[in-house]
Amino acid sequence: RSKLSSSGKECPAWTCERIVDSGPLMRLDLDGAKLTKAQRYGHPYERPLHRSNVRLPQIEALLVRYLQHALDKAPKKFEWKWAELHAYNDNIDWTAWKEA
Repeated sequence: RSKLSSSGKECPAWTCERIVDSGPLMRLDLDGAKLTKAQRYGHPYERPLHRSNVRLPQIEALLVRYLQHALDKAPKKFEWKWAELHAYNDNIDWTAWKEA
């Protein structure tokens, strides 16, 4: 969730789409400012970009942990049906990842 800075300005919070979405994996959003499908799939300059003080190595480590958690229990198979991908995604325990 977004928070207020000491100056009272809303600070963006990290968010991401479902693991089966091919839009931007992780990004900063303000509360209530969900991207449209066109923004998610378009070029980065076609959507709002918010500044972060998080260093690149920290973002990289977070992204790796996100993917590891999401794919850790994925069956090792070559071909997936969309219904299988969505069912798998719906059963990922994101609470455990957020608390880690």
